[in-house]
Amino acid sequence: MEQTTLSRKQEIGKWTSALRVLIAEVEEWSAELGWATSRQTKSIRERALGSYQVEDLIIKTPSGVLVLDVKARNVADADGRVDLYILHNLNRMLLIRKGSRWTLKTDTGVRWPKPWNKETFSELPELVASAA
Repeated sequence: MEQTTLSRKQEIGKWTSALRVLIAEVEEWSAELGWATSRQTKSIRERALGSYQVEDLIIKTPSGVLVLDVKARNVADADGRVDLYILHNLNRMLLIRKGSRWTLKTDTGVRWPKPWNKETFSELPELVASAA
């Protein structure tokens, strides 16, 4: 039991560390683009990991408020998932972590043809806001 608890804590620690790096990167890109950001703490509960705290990132872009919404560490065929969407809009992109890399997918699971970087991030608000 003690080993399982330690493994869970280690897994949560690795996941939340990866999220802190991602959020810091997106905050830096947002600042360079002149977009204001704020963080919002929330609790996530996963069957295999239990409850833990994460931060979502709220980004004010010219196309609307973009939310970087942490979903879970344990997801099918990946090592974590974060959703990106414009408030009051049903369209979203999925930011999927595999190993140490983040990749974008459409809401239907199609891999986005561009890599996850500042340029792709800068295009997302307009893309998500205008998706049909």
